[in-house]
Amino acid sequence: VDGGRAAQRALEQIERSTASLDSAMARMEQSLGRVGGMIKAHLALMLAEMAARLVETAKAAVEAVGGLDELAEQLGLTTKGLQALQFSGIQNGLKLEQLETGAAKFSQKIGEAANGSKEMIEALDHLGVRILDVDKTLRPTEDIMSDVARAILAIEDPARRAAASVEFFGKAGTRFQPVLQDIARGFGFMGEEARKGGALVDEHVVKRLDQQILVIRRIPFLGVTRSSRADAHARSWSPPTPTSR
Repeated sequence: VDGGRAAQRALEQIERSTASLDSAMARMEQSLGRVGGMIKAHLALMLAEMAARLVETAKAAVEAVGGLDELAEQLGLTTKGLQALQFSGIQNGLKLEQLETGAAKFSQKIGEAANGSKEMIEALDHLGVRILDVDKTLRPTEDIMSDVARAILAIEDPARRAAASVEFFGKAGTRFQPVLQDIARGFGFMGEEARKGGALVDEHVVKRLDQQILVIRRIPFLGVTRSSRADAHARSWSPPTPTSR
């Protein structure tokens, strides 16, 4: 997993490319007044295509991070917590789909308990896990998951331990045993391990990617597209004037 480093590299590439494009545009603007209309159209098209490639690169990086944020919200986790969980899962041989399915099932079970499900409240009580703070508000999902993981790992009978894993994490729970070791140590610990492994995308990277998207979209000539090539040529070109011999 190399999400954090990949995002950082993408950001640095975008910033370098944007700076190069700005410099090229400044030089182009100084010389555009001295060239013919047909060449102007070509230059404008080249700049537009360069800017369009930058936009696509930036959008891909932002969408990848945005996807993490959206999934984390659905699972009741923080973006950092989700990345930490994914890193632990991959390190322990779990497929991301299995990991996310298990986390989604856990979030669903905690939601049922919060809504008064007798079955889930009893299951949590049996493990000695509470879902409400002293002020009767729902505790963070990550804290509850860590408590549940510790309680499950404390069950001595392997069959009962596996059954408890399935009860809280669904069918994927049978594969959660190695990951539960990390979850039991807390999401703070997992987050630090993920950071060391280069798997965390820092919030400032996300913000800078967003800023680069805005900068690129303000670049002139971005509206010139490949499909407008013929129109641009037709508007700017006129036949040469015959010369007398």
